[in-house]
Amino acid sequence: MILARETTKWDSELQPNHTYLMSDGMTKIYGYFKFHNPKEFTKFKNFIRFDKRYRTFKIIQKGLKDV
Repeated sequence: MILARETTKWDSELQPNHTYLMSDGMTKIYGYFKFHNPKEFTKFKNFIRFDKRYRTFKIIQKGLKDV
């Protein structure tokens, strides 16, 4: 798993970016830190399929084993 910070520049200021815990291929999300805040982590019961098209990310950490 990897920890990746979204750096997408959106047209709307209302679209926030978050930090995601995702699969190595960046196709599944297991949880996220809302607004990059380390105190606001949400872990999903089941992973969510994810399409990274039109989004940009900065990899923070690779090789995470589990949450």
